[in-house]
Amino acid sequence: MRNRKVWVSVRGRQQLTEAFWEDSMDMVTSGTLSRGPDGYTLTYMENPETGMGRTQTTILFGGGRMVMRHRGEINTHMIFEKGRKHVSYYDTEMGPLTLGVNTRELRCDIGGAHGPIDLEVDYTLEIDNEITGANTLSIRVSDRDGYGDGGVPIDASPPGNVNAGDGIFLN
Repeated sequence: MRNRKVWVSVRGRQQLTEAFWEDSMDMVTSGTLSRGPDGYTLTYMENPETGMGRTQTTILFGGGRMVMRHRGEINTHMIFEKGRKHVSYYDTEMGPLTLGVNTRELRCDIGGAHGPIDLEVDYTLEIDNEITGANTLSIRVSDRDGYGDGGVPIDASPPGNVNAGDGIFLN
């Protein structure tokens, strides 16, 4: 699949465990979607309102995992796999922090031959080995190139264990 112009709708929720404080963020932006041998690649720029400034987000998904990279004013590399913890670094103005990502659920729903694609991940974050809260990230990818149903043209046999038309959990 060549790079497709897409709309990207992102909803993030965070609930802090100690203070029971909840925060949410919604964003719609344009991006690109492509398919490679190991899955799909989604790329988009963060909106300044997200607090991430001029940051490019790249998400690779398929084969039971999702990898999210932020490059720009914010730099992170997070790996999501159900039931697994991955540790990486989060660069801040104050210096790098150790970031632990514990994925409780990871779901990818490809809505048939013309999408849309829905990604959802439920996870906890640890900063320097301290749990900071529970998080949910929901992403919807829909086509910008003339499909009236908002779908993304998807190749007939998606990679990994992502099946066109299935609402499945990646495992």
